[in-house]
Amino acid sequence: MLAASFMARQAGARKSAELCSGILSELEKPGGGDASGIVTGKDQDHELPARELLGMDVIGRLSARAVGLDVPVGAVGSDASLVPCQVGSRDGELVVCGSSYQGGIGRIGGLGDGDAVTFTGVDGLVRTYEVASSGTTKSDFDDDFDLLMYYEGAFGERHWVGCSETS
Repeated sequence: MLAASFMARQAGARKSAELCSGILSELEKPGGGDASGIVTGKDQDHELPARELLGMDVIGRLSARAVGLDVPVGAVGSDASLVPCQVGSRDGELVVCGSSYQGGIGRIGGLGDGDAVTFTGVDGLVRTYEVASSGTTKSDFDDDFDLLMYYEGAFGERHWVGCSETS
């Protein structure tokens, strides 16, 4: 049973890696980061503009050179096991949840105070953040960060990094 679970996780990780890589390639094509094909937020006012790429509604790209993070970010309601996605926001906060095997998300714990994180929206808007805090929790988030990114570990713990917007 354990071997079957491991094999399923590996297959999911491969599928996710292929999809993330494909979406990043689409974003890099001429016009990949412009306003053409933008679909506005569907259900909530806080949703960012999205483009459909390879069957996923994508709001942008999240990167941090310090740890090799470079991933697409799906819109609210996307499957976080396939690509990291926006899981909500309040008062302009961007909350992104992913899986540890996606494009460096599992290495976010290596980010230190002051490290730069960039979000580039599909509409071309670039937001730069600076790491303010990080940690692990099993409880709900109660924070004042402009960007909160996290993934859940095998035992339900959330590994997170909170950032403040610099531009």
